[in-house]
Amino acid sequence: PPRSTLFPYTTLFRSGMSAKVRVVVPLERSAESTPLVSVIIPTVPRGAYLTEAVASVLAQTMSDLELLVITNAPGVDCSSLPADPRLRVFDQPLPGKAYAVNLGAYHARGKWLGFLDHDDVWEPDKLEHQLRLLRDWEGIPACMTQFCWIDRDGHVTSRGSGQPVTLSNLHSRKLSFVFSSLLVDRALFVTLGGLDPSYRQAGDLAFLLRLHSLGQSAFVPKDCVAYRSHAENMTHTRLTEQRREQARALSDARRAAARRHDWNLWRLSWRGSLVVRRWSASDHMRAAATDWTANRRNAAMGHILDA
Repeated sequence: PPRSTLFPYTTLFRSGMSAKVRVVVPLERSAESTPLVSVIIPTVPRGAYLTEAVASVLAQTMSDLELLVITNAPGVDCSSLPADPRLRVFDQPLPGKAYAVNLGAYHARGKWLGFLDHDDVWEPDKLEHQLRLLRDWEGIPACMTQFCWIDRDGHVTSRGSGQPVTLSNLHSRKLSFVFSSLLVDRALFVTLGGLDPSYRQAGDLAFLLRLHSLGQSAFVPKDCVAYRSHAENMTHTRLTEQRREQARALSDARRAAARRHDWNLWRLSWRGSLVVRRWSASDHMRAAATDWTANRRNAAMGHILDA
């Protein structure tokens, strides 16, 4: 599609037009070269695991790809990144993951879009498995994979449910997913408007609800992505905001289901909202217990009231 119709967010479009591009190494490919997959990594100034994430993409057995690293602050140090002609770095002037991901999609040249958080890693055959499955399932425009959790040192701590990502599972919140496992047709990502910048923590859920309302995605039942849990992405403030935005995304999807008179999906979404509220209450009670033990009684009572 033409650039002017890529996204409904005019602020995002202006940022895409004006963002300063930094190229880590000279691009050896011709301007006409079109990779099969474009991988987008949004990062922050304190992206301690960025080098590991980049290396896991460039080590893919399916090497027909380009990698776009999108920073949300000028001057992020990329000197430790490998010198690879498939790698480009963009300075993104607007804060937030959605703006960074959408800017990457704006500049992407591949047919397929892959996404990877700066602190997660891919298995070397992740793209190979997904593309093989998408060739077998002709007409399916997206594919996700099983994943595992790792700690800050890279040790596996637990694994996902192994269930395929479906619209009913997303609405009922019966499974966990990671956006870093998604491979989606770029034209479809554009048509759906990319990630909604009004979400800070649950834009991935909101997008997947829109994506799966169109049909089922393929699923690779193998741990192809390692999601890293560490202090920076598991703070109480972040979890609270995430729960709040998840409830909002489900509420928006529930209204969309009602407009389609899809009452079965509406009921699933309503139940999913209750699950999110229970999770939020549990988060607040754990924070209250921590504050009470530390003799921060006022803060503890605040968490109890929020729960």
